Formats: sequence, structure tokens, C-alpha cells
Amino acid sequence: MGEQGYFQFPLCLLASGEDYKERLQHIVSYCVYQQAKRTNPKFPRSARNGSLEEAANFLGVNIGSPDSTISRWREADSFVRYWEQRYGKDARVRIGTTLLWEAYDNSGVSYREFSILCALNSIIGKRRSVPKRITEPRIRVRAAGFKSWDVAKSELPSDESRKARLLTVDQVRYTLENLHERKFFARARVGAKTVKYMLGVTDDELRALLLRHETYRPRFKAERAKKDAELMAAIRPVKRQPISAWKDRNTIVSVPTLSRHPNDMSPDINICSFNNGSKNSSTKNTAPLSLESGGVDLLKEGNPKRLDRSQFSDEELALIDLYHRICLPTGLGFLRVTQRSQELDNVLDLFAGGFDEGEWRENFREAVKERRKVFRTNPCKYNTLVQICWKLNC
Repeated sequence: MGEQGYFQFPLCLLASGEDYKERLQHIVSYCVYQQAKRTNPKFPRSARNGSLEEAANFLGVNIGSPDSTISRWREADSFVRYWEQRYGKDARVRIGTTLLWEAYDNSGVSYREFSILCALNSIIGKRRSVPKRITEPRIRVRAAGFKSWDVAKSELPSDESRKARLLTVDQVRYTLENLHERKFFARARVGAKTVKYMLGVTDDELRALLLRHETYRPRFKAERAKKDAELMAAIRPVKRQPISAWKDRNTIVSVPTLSRHPNDMSPDINICSFNNGSKNSSTKNTAPLSLESGGVDLLKEGNPKRLDRSQFSDEELALIDLYHRICLPTGLGFLRVTQRSQELDNVLDLFAGGFDEGEWRENFREAVKERRKVFRTNPCKYNTLVQICWKLNC
């Protein structure tokens, strides 16, 4: 099994046998046989020799005797099956055929260099476009054919056996330096204990890629913090703006029909002091004149006292009722009384005598328009009925 110009085989075959040349022959036979099976589903039942020759040509191998190739494949396949039954699916190695033959003939790379390249390739795998963190201890066990230290300790239980089979730390470092100088791979240190490797690129290209990858997270956090700060700065002044009681300043105030019959009214007017037009606006203990009057219940605190109706004339009660119908729901002001007083008499004398409902309504609408203009600059102005009445009278 493989690609043209490459061998692909399980990493555990580097742990088979004692002689490295025999080990490499088993790897070649295993790859040729697997390639023949892949191209010819009926192999080895028919055209065995032809399929082997075709696979050997594809991989650039001169197999010699087909029988010897099949015999070595059986030994290698049996070893792989036994190994994967014990330790699970093994890592795969993909390496150029020329490197294997150089290691076999000791004409280019040595077997030690070949095994370390196999270890690197098995760790990097198919994701060759992503830098990979690789440690020297991991390279040590993979170069000997073990995919992890747990497998190595299981196969080599004693320290003596590990020393005999595994490369030393100095051997791994020295060999990595030589292979790096010969540009078999690119590597760069990004931390005190972090070295990343990549195949098919130069050191400069790897560093440029690492600069983007390693700084992405802090750059992302900084950009997110900046955008969040800008968003909060935009929200803050909006939240601090005062909420106007006038949702829609252009809304026309609708006035309900006034009932002029005293028997239809049950006025409830709260207490408030009135000082000849001075500003005195209190929003506590307010209540409409009557449930039938159409007023809005405003802050029902306490029990409002009953108004003594016998103290007011029909015109005066009609004026008070109209006030509660129009002024209280719109929040224009509050005149709250429970009995006849000099302050209330001052208002009633001005407006209750000869009271005309239609004229009062028109004057009130004009006062509302004026009130809206003034409200923008001085919300406290014109907050009571008496002040509105004085303005209308003028």
C-alpha cells in the first residue's frame, strides 16, 4: 500500500526484528503486497506475479523473487495483527522510497536518521499544513516503533531493555540538528518547552505562520475588548438620558364628555396646600375625583377622604370634575382638597363663576400646547391647576 514514490506502513514495523536491513526488507514487502491487493481485488488468487510486478513498478522497487516477497509480507502482516490486537490501531508512516533505500544501503541518510524521520512523519500525519508540537521523548519512542511510552514500557519493562532499544536524548538531539540543517523539515521554538515542526516549508515560512497562529488568541481578545468598550461607551449615554413622561409630545389629548349632574359624581379629592399660584407639585396620595369621571388612579397611598359635596355649587363641582378628567391623567398638575378653603375659593371665584365647559376646553388645549413647549426647558413650571388657570386668565 502506498503512493508513487512513497511507502506507507504501520509504525510498529520499526520494532520488528533485530537487524535493521531485514526490518527494511519486511517493510518493502509489506508495502508492495498491500499495493497489489489495493489495485487487484482478486489478488493473490489470480495473476499473483503480475500484480506484484505492477505494484513494484508503481513503488519503484525491484522485488526479485515473488515468493520471498509474499513470505516476508506474511511475517510482517502477522506482526502487525498481533501488535494491533494488543495496543489498538497503530500510527502510520508515509516516507519517500529513496530515503528507505538510502538507509538500507547507508548511502544517504543513516538508519537512525531514517527512523527519526519516520517518527516525525507518524506524528505529523496527514495535517501537514498545520505546525505540530513534537517533543524529544515522543520522538525517542516513535523512532523505535512504539506509538507511546505506555507501549514502550509494556514491550520493554526493564531499564536495560530500554537502553538497548531506544535512542538516547543526545542521539535524538544531534540527529535532529543534522536533519534540520539539511532541510528535511522546518522547526521553530515558540516557548520554553514548545518546539513546533512542519514539513514542506522553510523556517521563515514556518515562523510567519506561527506568528499568525500563536498571536491569534490574544489579538482576538484585544479586538473583542476594544469593540465591547466601544459598545458600552455608546450605550452608557443613552441609558443616562432622562425618560420623558411625554412619550409622544404630538399626541392630541382626548377629553371625555362631562357629566353636569351632581348625583352622578362621587368626588374623592386629596389634600394639597395652595399658596396663590406658587409652585407646589406633590405626586403622593393622588386619586381621581370619581370612578365615573374617567380619571386615572395615581399612587394609591393611604385612604383619600371624602369631599363634602354640600360645600360646592354645581358649577364648582363641574369645574373640579373636569380638572380631574383632563389634568390628572395627563400629569399637568394636581389640585387636591377635601374641604372648602380660602386657597380653593380663590381659584373657584376666578373660573367657576359663569363657567363654560366648551370655552374652558379650548383654553385648556392651548395651555397644553404651551405646557409642552415649556416642559422641555423647565419641567417644574406650570405643575398645578392654579398656575394653568392663571395663565389662561391672562
